[in-house]
Amino acid sequence: MYKLNKNICPICESDRINKFSKDKQREYFICSQCNLIYVPDKYFISEKEEKARYDLHNNNFENKGYVKFLERLLTPMNKILSPKSNGLNYGSGPEPVLSIMFEKQGHNMTNYDPFYTKKIENCSNRFDFITLTEVVEHFYYPKKEFEKIQSLLKPGGIIGIMTKLTDNVNNFSKWYYKNDKTHVCFYSKETFKFIAKKIKATPYFIKKDDVILMFSTNIS
Repeated sequence: MYKLNKNICPICESDRINKFSKDKQREYFICSQCNLIYVPDKYFISEKEEKARYDLHNNNFENKGYVKFLERLLTPMNKILSPKSNGLNYGSGPEPVLSIMFEKQGHNMTNYDPFYTKKIENCSNRFDFITLTEVVEHFYYPKKEFEKIQSLLKPGGIIGIMTKLTDNVNNFSKWYYKNDKTHVCFYSKETFKFIAKKIKATPYFIKKDDVILMFSTNIS
């Protein structure tokens, strides 16, 4: 497990950090440079506890609400993808519903999950697109994760992300999303704009909590 300094932002590594909020469970810090809100590593739970939480998820095709939720990302991405694109479902969970949905659209999918499908072998510059649905909020060290994800994309690749954005929160102290102990990073549009600039992508915000990062074809 990564060790973080609560005074250094885990995305931009800035020391422009301030205390943001505190509840009965955890403290929350905010970065003045990239606007990420995060919890320090002393609040990280064990891998056993984390997996037990994920095992409770009802993310399958029988859950029609979940399928409809995923269509928010599937539909706009499918419109801009070339036919038979190669995709990676990063953080796919035990039942990769989104992968099957993309496969029904004619794309080729690979699944990765640190708890359920652990290996990504020989995949550098392999994928046309990568999806992260309700994944980035779990990243202990998001800078390292986004660098890894970028390395898996072909030039001109696309990243599709779904997570709850802090821009849409009226009262953080009462926000249900922060109460999940597996959620350790909370992003705003400004955070994704910062990430996009660093990895030379263009962010497009779709719906209220989804973002697509599109890369130029000349990315090295």
